[in-house]
Amino acid sequence: TAPLTALTQVKNCYILAKSDEGLYLFDQHALHERLRFERLYNQAQNKKIETQQLLIPQGIDLSEEELSLIKENQAELIKLGFEIQFTTQDSQLTIHQIPSLLKSENLNQLFQDFVQYFESDQIGENFYERILRKLLEYKSCRGSVFFGDEMKTEEMQQLLDEFQSTEWRLLCPHGRPNHVFWSYDEIDKMFHR
Repeated sequence: TAPLTALTQVKNCYILAKSDEGLYLFDQHALHERLRFERLYNQAQNKKIETQQLLIPQGIDLSEEELSLIKENQAELIKLGFEIQFTTQDSQLTIHQIPSLLKSENLNQLFQDFVQYFESDQIGENFYERILRKLLEYKSCRGSVFFGDEMKTEEMQQLLDEFQSTEWRLLCPHGRPNHVFWSYDEIDKMFHR
């Protein structure tokens, strides 16, 4: 693929770029999310997930139904690097260890997300793979450049350079497109050239 050159940022939301083949318009959040997801996914596939003990275990209050869902899926959460303990009398979950990937995340929100995922998803053979993807989607989304963030030209160019070496180029981890492309031939036709 021909190298990409960042031209400008549009509405602090999109990156306009050119190559020898045509013009690209990237959704900056979807692009960064895709890049982060692929990097994290490759790390997770190539080595055991690194974990981190919490200095102070964190308690999370859940309803009985939510606690039950987490209990049912505890073995899978352990595989992902969580160490959790249940306090049945007050419907509380205590987290002692987390995957290092999530060290700066809001664990209350994360476990609420897990509960929603467990409620809506069929647990099957590829559960570990699916929940790992979910974790990485969560992480790649939360740490990405946001829609509306102002970017310097060098920052935009860095994202475009990384994009050149990604395997899954077209979509963000949630399945939305991250860019549109117009070849110079298409542009010429638009102007009846």
